Amino acid sequence: GGGILLDHGWHHIYLLMMIMGGSPLAVSARMEPLSKEHPGIEGTVQLTAFFPNAEATLFLTWQAAERSNFGTIAGDRGTLHVNDDHIVLSHGNGKEVHYNFSEPLSRGSHHLEWMRPVVDGFRRELNEPEQRGKNLSEAMVCAQITHLAYQSHSEGARFLAVPALPTGH
Repeated sequence: GGGILLDHGWHHIYLLMMIMGGSPLAVSARMEPLSKEHPGIEGTVQLTAFFPNAEATLFLTWQAAERSNFGTIAGDRGTLHVNDDHIVLSHGNGKEVHYNFSEPLSRGSHHLEWMRPVVDGFRRELNEPEQRGKNLSEAMVCAQITHLAYQSHSEGARFLAVPALPTGH
């Protein structure tokens, strides 16, 4: 198995946890196969995650007519719209802030301008003992959520609790 959830969902999960400030309490997932010829590869996923103060839904698909990345984050004070090549932050007072990317997110599967912070973070984990384990902990939670998503789907999209990581991780 393994399809869009493993390929793209992983990144959405850690970004979601960063935005929400921690791990979800529970997750549920529904998946559709990529095709009849590939029933073990999910081509579409809807993953719902419950956090202490919010609910988030990730919808990922390889079934769209074109490659595009977009999403919406809505909160009490405004809304953030990601529209492939730009972001619009709409404040509750009607004001908007626009930010354009140098290229659309869908143009490729990696973006060189984003690598510097990743490398710097890895370097900090090597050089600063108090930083060690942060990437590993994040990866462990992402793996746990991904596993629970597959399990949830196999159990009819049942909500499954996300266990806390052992102390020290």
